[in-house]
Amino acid sequence: MNRQNQLATSIHDESTTAQQASHSQAAPTVETTSKEKKSPENKSTSASTQPAHIKKALRREAFNLYSRMASKAVLEDRRLALAIAITSLYVDVRNELPEALRKRMEHGLGIQSHLMPTDRAALEIQLAQRTETDLFTLLGSMAATTVFRCDNSDQFEQSVAGSQSLAYIQHTGMQPIEAFMMNEAYLKAQVKPAIIHDCKQSGFAAKYNEVKGEKAFDKLASGKLDELIKTILTFTAFSWLGYLPPALELPVQSSTALVTRRHNAA
Repeated sequence: MNRQNQLATSIHDESTTAQQASHSQAAPTVETTSKEKKSPENKSTSASTQPAHIKKALRREAFNLYSRMASKAVLEDRRLALAIAITSLYVDVRNELPEALRKRMEHGLGIQSHLMPTDRAALEIQLAQRTETDLFTLLGSMAATTVFRCDNSDQFEQSVAGSQSLAYIQHTGMQPIEAFMMNEAYLKAQVKPAIIHDCKQSGFAAKYNEVKGEKAFDKLASGKLDELIKTILTFTAFSWLGYLPPALELPVQSSTALVTRRHNAA
């Protein structure tokens, strides 16, 4: 009987020891598995586990979706469409305009510093907060400055600004005689005989003689060129409206006329 009790006790002790050993060995395995489940690195949906080409493809699909949504937004909001057109026009001409015109344009847009490509979206949204009337006015005033692009190489009608100017005035049927006003720049660019011709053809010489006395203009014309220019610009008794110097007429400044004159001169 005692032997049976001892045997039972021995079996119980061995079983208990084995269970404890089993638990002590299994516990780390369970803990490790738990940590692995919690770690983001082991999630199949984690972006870090995706190949680079898959991540780019997903982002491309996402932004294709956003583009379709944004296109719909522009079509449904004319103010946004105008804002985009205004910004695009500014980007197109900003490096080709005289500094004064560029600064005036930037003031109208509310631009404080150089506009980077990544900043244009913010500018467009800012502009889209204005009324359609304001945006149309702003777009019109900006478009009107595009014909003042710098022509540093003197290409004239072959330049962007020159070709635009000729096309626009032809489109509207305007005539240079309607816009010309006698000015210092023209007089200093012209030769003296041509200036005297302008004075006689326009009626300036006759009016000057009427006010200053007979042959007063002849005396003026025989003097220094600077004095003649100064007198023309300060003589208020005569208006140059309705007169266009022959040198400024459209046919004279056309490519065909220039080529013909050069050929004849040769």
